This record gives sequence, structure tokens and C-alpha cells, in this order.
Amino acid sequence: MKVKELREALANLPDDYDVVVWLPGSRIDLTGPPFINRDIRFRDFAIDKEVLLEGNLRPGSALEG
Repeated sequence: MKVKELREALANLPDDYDVVVWLPGSRIDLTGPPFINRDIRFRDFAIDKEVLLEGNLRPGSALEG
């Protein structure tokens, strides 16, 4: 997904929705240390051309272990 596509997909949603990444059996919350001050860390997208968001697994997720 490109940044433009993400913006378009989110454009009509209410601002107070939480953003959660879902994988079968797991959810990843975009919360924790990098998001306490709403600070998003980016990879060097000039080289990699990607945005990397850090998240935390919810307890009980299939990816835990």
C-alpha cells in the first residue's frame, strides 16, 4: 500500500478511531514508546521508500511466544 492509498482509505473515517494492525490470530497496537508523544519514526524512506511504524502485540496474540 502506498501512502496516498492509505490517506484515501482513512479520509472518511472519524478521527477518534484507534489504528490497529490485524494479522490472523494477532492484533498489533500502534501505541507505546514511539507513540507517547505522537512521534512516528520513519525509515530512511529516501533509500527504502517505505514507512515503518512500530507497534506492540496485544497479549494473547498468536505471534507471542
